[in-house]
Formats: sequence, C-alpha cells, structure tokens
Amino acid sequence: MNKVNIILLLILYLTLLPDIRHPAFAAENSGDDSESSEAQPEEVAVRISKVKIKGAKAVSKQDIEQSIGTESPSIRFWVKKPEFNEEVLIDDMVRIKRLYASHGYYDAEATYELKYNDDHTRVEITINIKEGEPVILTELSIGYEGDLTDEVKKDIDKAVPLKVDKTFSPVGYQQTKGAIEEILSNEGHPKAVVDGEALVNRREKWARAKFVVKPGPVYTFGSVTVVGNVEVETYVISREATFKKGDIYSLQKINETQANIFQLGLFRSVVIDPVYNEEDQVADVRITVKERKQGSVKFGVGFGTEDKLRAQAIWTKRNFFGGG
Repeated sequence: MNKVNIILLLILYLTLLPDIRHPAFAAENSGDDSESSEAQPEEVAVRISKVKIKGAKAVSKQDIEQSIGTESPSIRFWVKKPEFNEEVLIDDMVRIKRLYASHGYYDAEATYELKYNDDHTRVEITINIKEGEPVILTELSIGYEGDLTDEVKKDIDKAVPLKVDKTFSPVGYQQTKGAIEEILSNEGHPKAVVDGEALVNRREKWARAKFVVKPGPVYTFGSVTVVGNVEVETYVISREATFKKGDIYSLQKINETQANIFQLGLFRSVVIDPVYNEEDQVADVRITVKERKQGSVKFGVGFGTEDKLRAQAIWTKRNFFGGG
C-alpha cells in the first residue's frame, strides 16, 4: 500500500468516525434534517361569504351593521372577503344588545349561527335577533323658566321626537334636548339651557320624562370680522352673510352664510365662530377662511341669498398678460 492510499484511508476514517461512535445520534440528526427540510403548510384563513340579520324591525339592518365589528363582504367581486374572527362575533352580540337598549328595547337578545363550506374556508353568518317589548313613554312634561312666545312653544312641542304612548329611548331623550336647543338658537337664544330627567321602569316597560327649558337672554348680531383671506377681498366674503348687524341671532343664518361662502369655490375651508358679549347680549361673528390655490384669474361664481347667478373677477396674477 503506497503512501497516497494510506492518506486517503485516514481521511475516510476521520469522516465516518462520528457515525461509527454515535450511530443513534447520527440517525436522529438525519431524521431532524429531513423534517426541517419539509415546508410547513400555511393555515388557511376562514373568510366570510355572507352575513344575514334576521328579526330586526325596530332598528335598521344598516345601523346594526355599523355597530358591530364583524365586517360584511363587499358586493364587488374583486374585493377580498373579510377574515372571520369568532371572538369579535361574540362581542358583537353584546354590541347589538346595547344598540337596542339605546332605542328603548332593554330585553333584546342576539345569537348567531355559522354555516361552513366543505373545505372550511368560507363561513355564512346568520344573526338572529329577538327584540322583545319596548319601554313606552307614559308622561312627558316640558316646563319653561323665562319668556317665550306661544308660537315658539308650539314649535318645540312639534319638533321633539319623544311622544307620549310611543317608544321611549335614551337616543330619543338626547334628541329631544337637542331639538329644543336648536329651535331656541334660531330664535335669539344661543345660551339656552335644557335640563332633563327620566324615570324608566324596565320591568313594567314604562317611562316618564321631564324637561325644564331656560332660554336665557335674547342676542342680536354684532360686527363681522373676516380673517385668513389673502387674495380674495373681504367684501366678497362678508356680502354672503344672510344677516345684518342688529338682527336677532339665528344659528340657521350662520349655517346659511357658511354655505354661501363655501359655494363660491374659492376656499378650502370656511369656519364661522360667534363671539358672545354677555354684557351687551351681542354676538359678533368671526369668519375664518383658507383659500384654494388659484390660477391666473379666479372668478367667484355662485348663488347668493336671492339665488341670482353672478360672476366677478376676484384677483389677477402678475403674469396674466405675460408681464414680469
């Protein structure tokens, strides 16, 4: 045996030595290598194919869908269907009960059913609702601390959503306060206060509500200030006001003025803030605007309070005629 062959045999022996001394360890490692080389299968998400709501009458299905965390699939076929999460769906049953309670149905119940496809990749959800009986308003009282005309009081009686012998709900209760405040804000009473209380018997399904209206002093419009305009002249903005100094304060007129200014198409935003002077009972008006990026010439086109079309060149850039 020559020297070269001896060297080759020595190399081979050293290479096989770990397997000879530890055959079990070598076999175990061999098995681990084969397992790690195999790709683990990815877990396929279950997606929602349909969400059905049954038994909803007093509350719209749209309101229910907006109140829950489980997403309904889009009608657009190219949009990926939402992933199903049963924990979210369980919480949704509580959300639905709270929604119904806010509408006067304190005993409403919500359950769900699941229907999977064959390969368990799609699920159809059915939400079953038992609304129960609502709480009925048996007594409504609206009192006044201050001077209001009979006409305004009649407007309030017509506008409030709470009605005797109809369903009482926390939502309707808050809406009633808001409706009273809105009417008074259009009759010169921006500082009106409406106090209220309600007694609800959930077991016997009746409720009583009482409101006390404090209109406060009558305010008139004061001065108008315009800020934020750079290129647009102040008079172009202020002339859109639907009120003049000395008029009885009205929130509706402020909203109309804001809409008129915005419809000029010259501004990205229009914010109107009344500034109340309690000593003089005057409401000054601060109009804050942010102008749009204009071209060479901008024409203010819109419909004023008399719905007459008008157009006026507001401002001109220096380079309009090619000048420097």
